[in-house]
Amino acid sequence: MAVPPLVRFLPDPPEHGPDVNGWIAPIVVAGGVVRGTWQLDGDEVRVAWFKESGALPRNALRAEIARLTTILEHELDLQVALT
Repeated sequence: MAVPPLVRFLPDPPEHGPDVNGWIAPIVVAGGVVRGTWQLDGDEVRVAWFKESGALPRNALRAEIARLTTILEHELDLQVALT
């Protein structure tokens, strides 16, 4: 039985570094590798998934959204873009 990938939303991207304004974007880690960035905008979690990261683990992302929903005590919607 295959184990689904674990996804976590974390700060400080080591590879993609700060953007042009010096801001460090929070990162999405899947399988121990930085796979994208994310931001919380009101009730939306916007994920920018790096194209080179391969297939999007939608179920794992939804599980992480559910975890954040519990922590923040309000419902969150997931928006994903490939970058």
